[in-house]
Formats: sequence, structure tokens, C-alpha cells
Amino acid sequence: MDSRDYVFAFSINGAGDVPADLELPPNASNEMTGVFLPQGGPDWLGRRKYSARMLLATEEELWMIPHAADGGRPERILLRDLETLECARFLLLGWIGFHTGSVAQTLEYNQRSCVVVDRFIAGLKARWLRREPGVSRLPRQTFGVALDQKFDFAWSFEAIDEREQPLIRYFQPATRHLRRRFLFRRESWSAGDLLVVTDRRILWVAERHGTVYSPYGTVSRSAPLSALSSSQYGSYGAEAHLTMVLRSGKTWTIPIGEGREDDARNVSEAITKALNRVGQNAPSPVRPCA
Repeated sequence: MDSRDYVFAFSINGAGDVPADLELPPNASNEMTGVFLPQGGPDWLGRRKYSARMLLATEEELWMIPHAADGGRPERILLRDLETLECARFLLLGWIGFHTGSVAQTLEYNQRSCVVVDRFIAGLKARWLRREPGVSRLPRQTFGVALDQKFDFAWSFEAIDEREQPLIRYFQPATRHLRRRFLFRRESWSAGDLLVVTDRRILWVAERHGTVYSPYGTVSRSAPLSALSSSQYGSYGAEAHLTMVLRSGKTWTIPIGEGREDDARNVSEAITKALNRVGQNAPSPVRPCA
């Protein structure tokens, strides 16, 4: 059967689960786990936004396997090179983004298969994100306000296991803005943001689709603490931002809500101290013998 006819994602737990028209990577073994992602549904002209593909992961690498009919080649990412994992969930629209220093891949899928996809992503995060020695001894610090129901669920869902606890947390909820001009009143919203540092990673969860507030979904971005270069707070005109600078030079820029500047400045300082702790526990370079 042509796997392009499948409409639901399913788990790959060994070579026997792989569709016959998808190519296994070299030296594949039953230690691989993965997920099959079906192609997108047709539009009114019969065009499909994305094709069928498969993700496979081991303890050390990740493979993205396209359908043979698309003519693409399997792509491999070493987990040690993976800088950012992005997961978006907006009603039926979902996507997974993989970013290294030089490569970016985004795979869309239909959220009707979210349970299978989320199970694979949880296993991938557990393999990829290693605990940083010494960071867990940092005092827990909370900035901003208490989590609302949506972001409390988002954190519970994102946590890799019960041992992953927020050491530094900043949360700003979505805020409603009313502006009046003459007889007309205009309503707008600024999105909510959750920034968490654990002994495994830095996590940013935002309820934006691009730059637009989206109350019915979130985008989460995870990066190992070792991939984070610095945390910076700054003001640009009337707007304040909290910026996470990754070692590749890429940045996460979080717009700070009005009146939350002190919290943002304090969380940036707390993250800087955590990064210093990571640096202190990094292995010393090996010196050549004289």
C-alpha cells in the first residue's frame, strides 16, 4: 500500500513498522523509535501543502525520511548539534521545527494525530536534553505573576518528567488593551509568555502565531542550557524586550508587557547567574602533553 494514502500518524517501534515505500537510513537498527507523518489534505485544486515523511531517532541522532516519490534524500541531525526544538499546536495545525547552527527544518502535520506525535517528541526531548551538573542547586526564583490555567497546563504538558522542575520562571499573561478614538473603541491583545529554566534546558512558550496573538494555541521552543550564550534585557523606544542569545547567533525575543520591566530585568540577571554555573561545571579542555 502507498503510504501517501495513510491519513493518520502512527508510531515506529522497529523496522517492521516502517512503510515499504520509505527508505530506512544506513545501519538502521531496532533501537530506533519514530513516527510516520501523513501528507497534508488536498486543497480545491488538489495540491497538498506537505508530503508524507517519517522521523526516526536513536540516542545520538535524528533522521528525517521523505517519501520516495518526492525525490528528496534522508536528512540526519546529530542530537549534540540540535540547538532548538520548536513545537506548535494551533487547533488542527501543528508543526515541529529542528534548528542547528546552519540547518532549519520545519515539518507540518494535522493535530488530529497529536497524541502519537507528542509521544515521539517527549522521548526525543528526554534523549536530547541532558541535565547540567550543579544547576539543580540554584535557588528557585519566580518572576511575573502566577500561571493561569492555560499556561499551567502548558508547563505540565512540556515537562519531560516529574524531576524536571522550574528553577527560574517568568510569566506574563495575555493582556487586553482598549483604545478609544472619537466615538470608536478598538480592542487588542498582547500575547502571554512563559520562560522557564530547568537543569536540562531553557523553555519559552508563547501564544503567538508568528507575531499575532492566538488564544487557541501555543508555540514552545526548547534549547539546552549549553546552547544559550546570554540573556539580555533592553528597551527599544517605548518597548522593552527580553532576549535569549543562542551560541549560533540566533535569538529569542520576548516583548515585555507594560509595568513588567523590573521583573524582566531581574529574570535576565538570574539566567545570567545560571549560565555562569553551567560554565563552571563545563569540562576543562584537554591539554596536549609536552
